[in-house]
Amino acid sequence: MTDAFSSDPRDAAEDSLDLGASDSSPLRPSHEETGFSVALTLELETVHVPLKRLQALREGAVLPLDAGEGPIPVRVVAGGRTFARGTLVNVGPGYGVLIGSADKEA
Repeated sequence: MTDAFSSDPRDAAEDSLDLGASDSSPLRPSHEETGFSVALTLELETVHVPLKRLQALREGAVLPLDAGEGPIPVRVVAGGRTFARGTLVNVGPGYGVLIGSADKEA
């Protein structure tokens, strides 16, 4: 599985991102044919922070993620709609999202 990733996470994301549009039907043109792209937002699942700590946040502060309990869940959002869920993974020197489920209606 690691063979599919390049050493540059930006290349890995571009090369390995398959959101189900792999068929070449005229109804689903590729990005190269349309020049159209979609802005994706990757959201970490909810983290609970005590109000006192939130009020004390300043530039340079770190909010730790509780990775000791397993994978860190991520939501993939486009146009305000969550259409996939996955987990944060290492990709070379960077990070990526391993998709675990996707909404086929998105």
